[in-house]
Amino acid sequence: MPIFTLTTNLPPSKVTPNVMAKASEFVADLFGEKEKAILKEFDIHKDASSNEQNVLVSMKAGVSMCWGPTPGTFALGTIQNTDPMQAEDTKHLAPAIFEFCEKELSIPQNR
Repeated sequence: MPIFTLTTNLPPSKVTPNVMAKASEFVADLFGEKEKAILKEFDIHKDASSNEQNVLVSMKAGVSMCWGPTPGTFALGTIQNTDPMQAEDTKHLAPAIFEFCEKELSIPQNR
């Protein structure tokens, strides 16, 4: 089961249910999993069936964060998988996450 966690200083209003759904689909595509579940930690609404979770997405928005002395919007993303991942398997993950964040959240790829 792939797990995608994204923490950002974007306001929660920018991390919409539509963005969450796109993130779930994005991770499902990365790992070839059928998208079945979304977990939204910053909201009480959950679109999930606990017995069908193949993809887990957690987005924490509105977090007080800084990147050195540089102000601005940025995100910290991690991908984990319950199945073992080799270094060769993960080389495509960072560029894909950067591209997703830029396209869906307007966070520059260098942030």
